Amino acid sequence: MTMLDFKDYFEKRIRVFTADKVFEGELTGFIDELDSSSKKDEIELDVGECYIDIDIPSILKFEAV
Repeated sequence: MTMLDFKDYFEKRIRVFTADKVFEGELTGFIDELDSSSKKDEIELDVGECYIDIDIPSILKFEAV
């Protein structure tokens, strides 16, 4: 999976599934592997109370909400 898989969902609500958690929020940004602390491409989700970064390789699947 790459950042391009998420481009049509920018500023829309999505549900993201990882191996151990499910996150739901608005896709608000992309973080390049050169700028992230994990050294992997990441997406940024606004989950209401805060923003979270999820590294793209850990995402199993995602869907529009």
